Amino acid sequence: MHTDTAWHQDTTAGHYPQKYSSKTVKQNSLEKEKKKELMVKLKRIEGQIKGIRKMMRNDKYCVEILTQINAARGGLKQVGINILDQHIHGCVKRTVKEENGEEIINELIDVLGKFTD
Repeated sequence: MHTDTAWHQDTTAGHYPQKYSSKTVKQNSLEKEKKKELMVKLKRIEGQIKGIRKMMRNDKYCVEILTQINAARGGLKQVGINILDQHIHGCVKRTVKEENGEEIINELIDVLGKFTD
């Protein structure tokens, strides 16, 4: 049942298809309402990016462009923190409780290393 090419979908819990790893089922821990909230934030960030492109096309002052870039980065960081929070309180907590958590803890350390700058 658990193969690298198998897919799992649990629509009752709001989880979306994720590939199985060799040992565990990897699921999305985002709650439905949190996902909606984050999608709105991402849409706003998308608008900021489009605005930055327009500013560049219109030869706006560099500092104004950099200010908007910083705002977009801040927005993405907040979305990332929210997803990380959901991941830790969902996926990580569940896996540590139900299985050997070594694999997911190592994965979390890798994610934190990539996420921080």
